[in-house]
Amino acid sequence: MLKDNSKQTHETAADTETAQGQIRGRKRKADVTQQAIDKLNEQERQRLADLRNRVHELGRRTTGQVFDFGAYLEEAAELLPEKAFEGWVKRECEISTRHARNLRAVHRALGERQDECIDYNIPPSVLFKIAAADAKIIDTVIAAYGKGRRLKVREVAEMVAGDAGTDGEPLAPELRGGAKGLKALAAAKAARQQKSFEAGLQFIRTTFEEALEAAGQKRLSKKDLWTALELPGRLCHRELTELLCDIDAETISGTVSHSHHDLPEGPWTELHDLLGKLGSREHWPDAATLKAWAEDRLLPLLAFALDGTPIEPRAPEANADADAVYADAEEEDVADDEADDALENAEAEVVAADVGLEPGYAEKFSAADQIDAAAPAEDTSLDPLDDPTASDDDEHDRVAASDEASAAEALRTTSLAGLRPNRRASLTPPPMPTEMVRPQPGPAR
Repeated sequence: MLKDNSKQTHETAADTETAQGQIRGRKRKADVTQQAIDKLNEQERQRLADLRNRVHELGRRTTGQVFDFGAYLEEAAELLPEKAFEGWVKRECEISTRHARNLRAVHRALGERQDECIDYNIPPSVLFKIAAADAKIIDTVIAAYGKGRRLKVREVAEMVAGDAGTDGEPLAPELRGGAKGLKALAAAKAARQQKSFEAGLQFIRTTFEEALEAAGQKRLSKKDLWTALELPGRLCHRELTELLCDIDAETISGTVSHSHHDLPEGPWTELHDLLGKLGSREHWPDAATLKAWAEDRLLPLLAFALDGTPIEPRAPEANADADAVYADAEEEDVADDEADDALENAEAEVVAADVGLEPGYAEKFSAADQIDAAAPAEDTSLDPLDDPTASDDDEHDRVAASDEASAAEALRTTSLAGLRPNRRASLTPPPMPTEMVRPQPGPAR
């Protein structure tokens, strides 16, 4: 308690000292101003007092009053040194030195065209903008008001900054020069690319959410998802790279390809890496872990990027553990596929032996290939009974072909009834929502 009271007392003393210092500074300025006024002769002091009274008589700041105010300040500045004048402005006119400079600038730069400005009722805010502009801009603005066009302060500011043409219309970003032109062009490109990136992320999120809802307790259809999302994922990864990553100059060696510097660790980095995997089917999680991967990693990161939902950065060891789980599950999935293939080949060998095909036939072709290979080509020749020129050898060939067709039909029937269906070929893509449109890139560069 004593320590807190001591701290509070110290802060109060510091505030008091600061306030006293400000008071002393104002007094010194007042002294400088008063000393300068005391050095004036009686006529000059009387003129300065008259100028102060005229300033206070000015009412609402109309266009004409802005010119009058500037003229009064300009005359007072001729009577007093700069520091003394600044003190007089604050004390007697109750305005800032910056506002006083603007008023004086209007008087000096536009005094000769005062009547036009008053007749066209050009607002004081516009006068302040063009007071520091070159004669060409001043002529353009006054001419526009003379034709009845009411320019906005923003439009006048763009003209003064060189961001608008001589007609007052804003210039297109690609027509602006200098650092401001480059900045405007880069901002337009970034805005366009960000819009495309956000549309791509939304498409990915909607696709996964609808797939999860449709799957229920079943596995997600990996083939359907990567068929729909591989290209959007690749595009989003590329756009995020160009938006956030700097080019690594050391990787530029005269070829088109180059690399970028890595992002600092955090959710954006994890999203960037995840989109890179999403754009390459070889790096997708296996079917057994796809649902958990989508719910635990993908959707939270998409919510972070699209909605700003806070997300705790994953620790490196947590990422390693998760990747190990996905890798183990993928190895199990590959082993299951290999076991299915071996069983299919074994069953096909039995069927092939029953119909008299040579051993090892199933090792060379899949069951479907066996069926297609054993099926005879369509016979477009005439039936021997209908062909008067057919010989006994032709009849023998016809009987042999008929026996071969019967064997092929037996193989087809037995294979379709006995072989287990291939899991990878049984996937049926769910219909994609018609309202989702794949994001389009910006203009070709």
